[in-house]
Amino acid sequence: MLSRVPGWWRGAKRAGNRALCAALLSAIALGCAAAAPEPKSDPTIAVQGNRRIDADAIRQHFHSSPGARLTPAAIDAALKELYATGLFDDVRIVPSGAHVIVTVVEAPVIERIRFEGNKQIKDKDITRETGLKPGGPMTKSAVQNEVTRIIEAYHHNGRYDVKVTPKTIARGDGRVDLVFEIQEGAKTGVRRIAFAGNRSFSESRLKGVIKTTESGWFGFLKTSDVYDPDRMEIDGDLLHRFYVKNGFADARVTGSGAYDPAQKGFVVTYKVDEGERYRFGAITINSRIATLDGAALRGVVRFAPGDAFRRRGGGQGHRRDRDRGRQARLSVRRCPPALQPRSGGADHERGVHPR
Repeated sequence: MLSRVPGWWRGAKRAGNRALCAALLSAIALGCAAAAPEPKSDPTIAVQGNRRIDADAIRQHFHSSPGARLTPAAIDAALKELYATGLFDDVRIVPSGAHVIVTVVEAPVIERIRFEGNKQIKDKDITRETGLKPGGPMTKSAVQNEVTRIIEAYHHNGRYDVKVTPKTIARGDGRVDLVFEIQEGAKTGVRRIAFAGNRSFSESRLKGVIKTTESGWFGFLKTSDVYDPDRMEIDGDLLHRFYVKNGFADARVTGSGAYDPAQKGFVVTYKVDEGERYRFGAITINSRIATLDGAALRGVVRFAPGDAFRRRGGGQGHRRDRDRGRQARLSVRRCPPALQPRSGGADHERGVHPR
């Protein structure tokens, strides 16, 4: 006769089974861990000069079997890897018989970073441009990269005479303060604006089109005389629009700036390829609507024969056409004109026939 097993006993039994399984798995894992061999360091690679960085961590950059003779290619690859870590100021690998001696000079740890002499750019803005941080290693190459970044930040601020000198203050135990001494210098102005290829307009006329100005006696009152590549790009667009507005539909403008140490400023040059000049020739309006005379619409056209050709027409003439169409109870839409270029002496003419 079978007796009934209480439910609490079955639950306890399942719990005991789970605990037993967990214990067995833990024992197996510990056994595997104990059986796994620990990585052995290569006794043929001797490391010296290290203080904070473990010698085995340095040996890990030599990818060869323990005891195997290192080839020149393997030594060169290890040297590059060690420098790439950014943890060393100097690394020397010297073969000595069956051994290799690795001598390292660890990079100091940055305790604090300071900027001195900067008035035009705040500390937080310079820090945003740099990559070194307190607590990280300081190598010569990294410091030089920081100097370059700071100089570029000042160039963008219009100061090309800036000088940045890095200095360190030892704090002991391989830690240093990194100080960047900055001599901002005066703002670098545009000493001269020149134009090349401008046959139809004088330099003074073109200077009135652009935003960049030349440095003068009252340069401290303005910023438009500071060299700015972004502003030069805007100026090139303004000059192009000016030429197109005056009939040079194919004009091209390029700008460049060159620093002149003698003048301690920039010479900005805009090269202009004017192309041919276009003017309006005969203008006729053809209307296919019996109740709308094309000749009657001639008065709403804003340009006349001989005027400089522009790629874009105005909207006022179209509005007047629309108003007259409404008076005649007609729907007037904007239609592109038919352009027929023809030779006209020094300039080219275009016959315009709005449809």
